[in-house]
Amino acid sequence: MDRLKVTLVEDPTDRRRKEAGLIARERLFPMEELAAGIAHQINNPLSTMTICVESLLKEVKKGVISDPESGRKFEKYLDLTYKEILRCKNISNILANMSKGATDETVKTDVNNLITEMLSIMSANRKSSGCAAETNFGEGLPRIRAKEHLLRQAFASIILNAFEAMAVRKGGLLRVTTSFSSVDGVEVIAARFADNGCGIEKSNIDNVFTPFFTTKGGKRIGLGLYVANGIIAEHGGRIEVESGGEGAVFTVILPVVRGGAH
Repeated sequence: MDRLKVTLVEDPTDRRRKEAGLIARERLFPMEELAAGIAHQINNPLSTMTICVESLLKEVKKGVISDPESGRKFEKYLDLTYKEILRCKNISNILANMSKGATDETVKTDVNNLITEMLSIMSANRKSSGCAAETNFGEGLPRIRAKEHLLRQAFASIILNAFEAMAVRKGGLLRVTTSFSSVDGVEVIAARFADNGCGIEKSNIDNVFTPFFTTKGGKRIGLGLYVANGIIAEHGGRIEVESGGEGAVFTVILPVVRGGAH
């Protein structure tokens, strides 16, 4: 009796489709972190506003607004409420700008402002607990041409990676610096993200941008830095990585393209 030989052939189209799906999920993951951070940022000032309004209502019900001391409290709480409302508006504007930026159009982008936005939002998510960030931005940096929604995504992934590395040690400090220079006639902006987290083993340095590579077990699928690296490359830049076993430094280098509309 002849034996039936069966050959299993993997459909490369199906494999690519699955990989694309995983990449899409990983690109959405930091956006979920951003959404959580935004909610946290908005809820805090709203809680403060609620307390202030309740205090004002109590004073109004007492009918003693004309009293000097109550008048001072009234002015104090109104001022605080106004400032907290401005905070809410600022956070909402960031979210609105992110939505507007979801196009393939490049616009003149302030790297310092973009990093500040991402630090503000990412610092509020649960994985940044015990972690802090400080900045030392170069002044008067030229704007670069970028797809802002993608650049936000890249910075978010790098910041989140730093916070996760520091969370392993129950906290730490992320130092972010930016600078402008000209190398061989090419103007570039460098954004340096230095954390004092668990660091990267030497054997893993060359793998950090490899798709599906992760040291976080089943919690992540290892595409965050891979996608970030692709985004920076798409903008004509590169990401350099250093680690001496304790802490890690990710330096994003982006070319300055002058001229153009917007």
